[in-house]
Amino acid sequence: MSYDFYLTSHCEACDTDHHHFNKNYTSNVAPMFAHRFKDGIHVINNKDAVYGGQILFDLLEHFLDNKEELEKLNPKNGWSNYEDVLKFIREMVKASIHAPNDAVWVVYS
Repeated sequence: MSYDFYLTSHCEACDTDHHHFNKNYTSNVAPMFAHRFKDGIHVINNKDAVYGGQILFDLLEHFLDNKEELEKLNPKNGWSNYEDVLKFIREMVKASIHAPNDAVWVVYS
């Protein structure tokens, strides 16, 4: 299984949804996200780019401050690891910074 992440805004003028971030990631890393947030990565669901970005930055700091603990949560099946998740979180933070303020994070699992 995997998470599907979208950072989307709607253009009223052209009546089109624009995806500023559209990627999926293995849900095998759910315990790593839950290490910081009870609801895991779903905590950003339906949050705008600014607030969602703040949450993601908090998650990034948590990862940097808790490397040893989080490495123990690397999926046993080898699908991802601490370093790869850290890189993915950085991509999400960057997307939040560069997206329009009205863009909204949507997470499916």
